[in-house]
Amino acid sequence: MKLLDSLLLSASIGFFIIGLNETFVRTTKNSFSQSYWIFMLSLLCLLLFQIRKVMNQPNNQPEKQPNPKLKAPKNSSTIAKQTTQSIRVRPKKPKK
Repeated sequence: MKLLDSLLLSASIGFFIIGLNETFVRTTKNSFSQSYWIFMLSLLCLLLFQIRKVMNQPNNQPEKQPNPKLKAPKNSSTIAKQTTQSIRVRPKKPKK
């Protein structure tokens, strides 16, 4: 985590705490609407932190390569042959 990331995360938490304090300390009816801009600053810092975090992540996921041993059937008749070969039918027992 770089210095700017730490500052953005700290500012986000700090603005949120200040916004809560302003909301609960004010005795007016619309105290949340008066401290709304502080909450928006908190969200702005949090979103900037998340964007920087995603942008700095290296893509370490290897690309999935198809397995050469597994081949997809080319047409429906191949599928039918494979399913009939895999189904084993028991012979019926004669009735006494």
